[in-house]
Amino acid sequence: TANPATWNPTANPATWSPSANPVTSWPTANPVTSSPTVQPPTSMSPTASNRACVVSGGLSGVKPGCKFEGSSNNFGVEWAINSTHIFVKASASTTGYVGMGWGKSMPGSFAVLGWCVGSTRNIQEYSISSRSVAGVSAQGWSRLSKISCTEADGKTTIEFLRPLSTPTGTFDLSGSHDIIYASHDTDSLAAHSSSEYGKAKINFESGESEEVEEIDY
Repeated sequence: TANPATWNPTANPATWSPSANPVTSWPTANPVTSSPTVQPPTSMSPTASNRACVVSGGLSGVKPGCKFEGSSNNFGVEWAINSTHIFVKASASTTGYVGMGWGKSMPGSFAVLGWCVGSTRNIQEYSISSRSVAGVSAQGWSRLSKISCTEADGKTTIEFLRPLSTPTGTFDLSGSHDIIYASHDTDSLAAHSSSEYGKAKINFESGESEEVEEIDY
């Protein structure tokens, strides 16, 4: 302590502070080489939080880059999207149908529902006018492609490629969308219970999503 000025580390902070030259500070000097997530696959465009929801070219052979997980029946949906189409992979813990729709509630929404029995699959677009089965009207599958349905270990998974705009319903690439989803243990249209459906808000472009806690379905 005879001469504290000769050892005090703050005597000249500019000569030792790690923030003196933040541009050359090593943790952020070259994020491309230090972060394994900043360089997505070349066919995808990075979005919020380094997600890769948006594909710059075609969707053939592209794996979904973003995902939403709901609380009902372990529902999950993964997707990849471009300016004209969306590829969807939806699943739930059920041996019956799985479906997701665009809308705040069943009446007035449009959806894709599917189920499979062995090698037979049934995946179609539906227009929904009411909460009853009678109000769920099949619109066919001709506008859907890349259709797949599998059932294994008590889980049903459907896949499909859908144009963003069809006569049944249209949605945009950008912005937050109201989504409804449901599943049931029958291989046909049937009324689901209150524990088999849910609602969410999903931005298919950025990957931002959240479950919506609302009773009105």
